[in-house]
Amino acid sequence: MDDHVSPAAAWVLLDELKEITDKPVRYVINTHFHFDHAHGNQVFDRTVDIIGHEFTRQMLLGGSTNMPLFKNYLAGLPQQVEQLKQRVAAESDTARKTRAPDAASSRREQRPRAGASSGQLHPTSRSKLR
Repeated sequence: MDDHVSPAAAWVLLDELKEITDKPVRYVINTHFHFDHAHGNQVFDRTVDIIGHEFTRQMLLGGSTNMPLFKNYLAGLPQQVEQLKQRVAAESDTARKTRAPDAASSRREQRPRAGASSGQLHPTSRSKLR
């Protein structure tokens, strides 16, 4: 059910599932199109069925960019970036100012997986997302 906010988070989810079972993931259910629920889809290979409502599929294929929520989010980004720049400029602690992201997370984000899909969603007759 829902594969998380990013490919890196989905990899962590898969690693955690391995601690519970040795069975493969066969299905992912996207409850809705918000990024924090469906942006890990691309880490699953083509043998995993991604299932969701047709509306969810359409939104993931690009329809969400016309939604007011998305437009409002984008409209606020320049101000958020400017605020972050100001916070960095005002930071006096050099170590905090130059702190790099967690190395393990960065490696995981870049790690390709054999057989993983390109992230492209394919239409089907069963309202599957892929």
